[in-house]
Amino acid sequence: MASTISAPEPGAYVPAIIFFGPETDTLPTEQAKYYAYLANSGLNGLVILGTNAETFVLWREERASLVKLARDSVPKECPAVAGSSGHSTSQALKFVTDTLVLTMLWSCLLRISANRPRLLWHGLCQPFCTTSGVTDGLDLDVDTVSELAKAYPDIVGTKLTCGSIAKATCLAASFPLERFAAFGGQSELSPWRVSFWHCWVYRHLWKCIPQIRRYGLPALEGKEDGKRLSSSNENAAKGGIAAAKYAASQYIAKAAGIEGDLEALLRPRHPHEEPDPAYKSRNKNSE
Repeated sequence: MASTISAPEPGAYVPAIIFFGPETDTLPTEQAKYYAYLANSGLNGLVILGTNAETFVLWREERASLVKLARDSVPKECPAVAGSSGHSTSQALKFVTDTLVLTMLWSCLLRISANRPRLLWHGLCQPFCTTSGVTDGLDLDVDTVSELAKAYPDIVGTKLTCGSIAKATCLAASFPLERFAAFGGQSELSPWRVSFWHCWVYRHLWKCIPQIRRYGLPALEGKEDGKRLSSSNENAAKGGIAAAKYAASQYIAKAAGIEGDLEALLRPRHPHEEPDPAYKSRNKNSE
């Protein structure tokens, strides 16, 4: 039976980071302004709860609250994907159910938080296939991903790990754009690859500085400009979720017009630790 929902439109999708009140460790109102800014920054879509390092330290109620907030603060025409990864299949099923109740059309499962097509048997919203890079010793090759997508029409895309440009190319050539999305990783967004428009981009580091202008660079021109933008973005976001959130406090949070102690609002929730002082010194107010 064919799926009633098509894949998201191709382009750059960014996982949104999460603000926490420094005194209360609760979700502050600044989150809505951040979502709205991202949605109007030139990105093609957002991924809410798309970073497992943050998502896994949230209560179920907090997850639902963030998804609802995103739906209320982001224009309806802006595609939004909800992360639904969990530590167990049971958890993931509940998170996908929450996604459906909150009217999100797409759900993204990262890592092996749910067994292959298990979710599809429950008639829930369109989930993406589990990350198809090497994960916990498992590797979903192109043939496996294609077979799953053909057997279960509600699988409308896959999030590929970095360095999977060959898989992305093959999958993009195997399915119409509206049927299946192949999200590339960080390395697939290099300026010298922007001419490959059939590869979808799931840009982890753009949570810091969404350099949308890179997509406007012609394939054979502006390479030096593109490399400069790439270098500044990569340097600002090395070191995992804590470093990415610190960089965001220095760049995108200010651009979004969010006021207050941005560094405190974007501190990671424990057990994640803040980046070391040397990293902060290198990236504080840098261009």
